[in-house]
Amino acid sequence: MVGVAETLAELSRGTPSPEFKAQIVQSAEEHTTGTDLLAAVREVLANVRETSYQHHSKVDPSHGIYQLDCSEFVSLILERFAPKHFQEIPTEPGHSQPRARMYFRFFEELERQPRAGWQPIINLADVAAGDIVAWEKLGTGGQGDTGHVMIVAESPHRNQDGTFQIRVYDASEIPHVGDSRPAGSSGVGSGSVLFRVKENGAPMAFQFNARSHWHSEPIAIARLIPM
Repeated sequence: MVGVAETLAELSRGTPSPEFKAQIVQSAEEHTTGTDLLAAVREVLANVRETSYQHHSKVDPSHGIYQLDCSEFVSLILERFAPKHFQEIPTEPGHSQPRARMYFRFFEELERQPRAGWQPIINLADVAAGDIVAWEKLGTGGQGDTGHVMIVAESPHRNQDGTFQIRVYDASEIPHVGDSRPAGSSGVGSGSVLFRVKENGAPMAFQFNARSHWHSEPIAIARLIPM
């Protein structure tokens, strides 16, 4: 029996519990595409019993506890199921995992600086299940919430007004459209996010739900490809 829940930092040092390994660790060769990543996410979500959005993570898979933020959730999935891909993403000094802004910046640079195992997706209509979407929250100076990162659950749906609706998996404190998290709760779950696009089809703004504002933050998308 596990006595103390492991943090993501502890997991990253290679000391996950036997229970964690037994439940979600697979070989890197088996999970190098978005399709495999999506299956891994669903496996983890099926194990969730207690979850909340917080920046000081607490993860105990043996009891289904996932208390963490968006970047920690995506990092947990990538580190365990696609470690070679995860190693390509830079981490800021003083942080044990890449935050949302680093995911965005890494994805945004892929067109100019290709990296092994990653493909940039420019047109939102081309997004597929298993892709990863990230945006950077401007004006933070690197403090606090730096943006958001999430894993695409389904192909985009184009609405009559030209916006797109995409169902995603993430850790969030803000409810999405058709959210799986109970009202008033937060943490790991799924729901749809709305996007506006530019003339070239690239995303330029997002909305979490009908009651929230449209946010015009820089958005970038990437896809895992075999390494």
